[in-house]
Amino acid sequence: MPVIPDVPARGELTAETYQPGSAEDFDRLYRTAYPRVYRTLTAILADPGAAEDCAQDAFVQAFGAWKRWRPDAPAEAWVHRIAVNRAISYRRTARLRGVGEMPVLSKIALGALYAAVGVVLVSTMATFRRQRRRLSRTVACRPATAI
Repeated sequence: MPVIPDVPARGELTAETYQPGSAEDFDRLYRTAYPRVYRTLTAILADPGAAEDCAQDAFVQAFGAWKRWRPDAPAEAWVHRIAVNRAISYRRTARLRGVGEMPVLSKIALGALYAAVGVVLVSTMATFRRQRRRLSRTVACRPATAI
């Protein structure tokens, strides 16, 4: 279960109270925005663990860009957008990861197919060797002709 910080009252903090680059202000923003961000991501992803991971990643990304944040934009909305984008990226990555995976039954069937192909390949190679020997004997028995 994630640790969700206490939520201050909505009117307690405004965009004007945040200063870009201030670690203390980012800490206050985290305490203010995290519960709402987490709830939104849980609704988007339907997985509390993934929502917590995406929320943490979003706040790390936001902290890296905190010096570039413009005070004319609401800080909470800015972090919220970063988090939603992170969740969308997470779902896209999970979907792509699922495309490359094969069910266990298919892996077993694929193993049987490889075994069958191997048997056919061994048989074909043996036939090829016999035909090559016959051809070599035939060519060796022919008299040499002048060109």
